[in-house]
Amino acid sequence: MPDITLNIKEIAESIGLVGADKTPEAGFSALISSLLSATLPIASIMLLAYLVWGGIEWINSGGDKSKIENAQKRMTQAVVGMVILAGSIAIFNFVQFFLGVEFFKFV
Repeated sequence: MPDITLNIKEIAESIGLVGADKTPEAGFSALISSLLSATLPIASIMLLAYLVWGGIEWINSGGDKSKIENAQKRMTQAVVGMVILAGSIAIFNFVQFFLGVEFFKFV
């Protein structure tokens, strides 16, 4: 199977583009990487807390339909947040793989 990546880094280095030899540990991408690496665990913990909060609200609803609906909405929003979080990581990784560069390095 042929290699389908577009290796921009190698092309940039071969023509002598300034800054092409930078690694993800240097510059702006290092800042973004560290911010994302710090944000992802916090977002995951908040997502879990939101799910638990919705579950506790549902248990304590006492059969009240409005409370049950609020708990369901909270849990649905947590699941949507999880999908968005996972999707953003997948998009970052796909773009990096396809372009053959490593802009962001998730720790």
